[in-house]
Amino acid sequence: MEPARLKRELDRRDRKIAKQEQEIAGLRREIQQLKAALETALRAGKRQASPFAKGEPKKAPQQPGRKPGSAYGKQKGRARPDRVDETILVPCPLQCGTCGGKVELEGKESQFQVDLPPIVPHTIEFEIHYGRCKRCLRRVQGRVGRFRMRLACAAFSSDLACWRWPPI
Repeated sequence: MEPARLKRELDRRDRKIAKQEQEIAGLRREIQQLKAALETALRAGKRQASPFAKGEPKKAPQQPGRKPGSAYGKQKGRARPDRVDETILVPCPLQCGTCGGKVELEGKESQFQVDLPPIVPHTIEFEIHYGRCKRCLRRVQGRVGRFRMRLACAAFSSDLACWRWPPI
């Protein structure tokens, strides 16, 4: 081989070796960083969980809970049922249950109870009349009789009679 060609080949190999040495040094630094991170994680696993497990607290945390006013989010109730099978009129008492004063009627609102028997839902509308006591200015409204609660309890207890716990 001629000397110029040998010199070029040696220079090329020297550059290649220098590049590989830089790559090896970078990989060794990365190995050291990963070893340190692994050691930190292993030490954290042996440490008491609370209060150290959370890490650093946020600099500007948000307030917990629902936000007041327009920041509250969507306010939506259930849609009115398409079909009402039964309507029960619930009159407002004419005397305040708290102070005994006269009650002035102001309006009415509807509440719906949807029972889901096996085949067809049975929807009951309660027309609840309400008013305001002239003496103490409290809102007064009629109460649904206890018979509805008795019917629901009877249905539930008869359903429970079909089940045994623990199973045989």
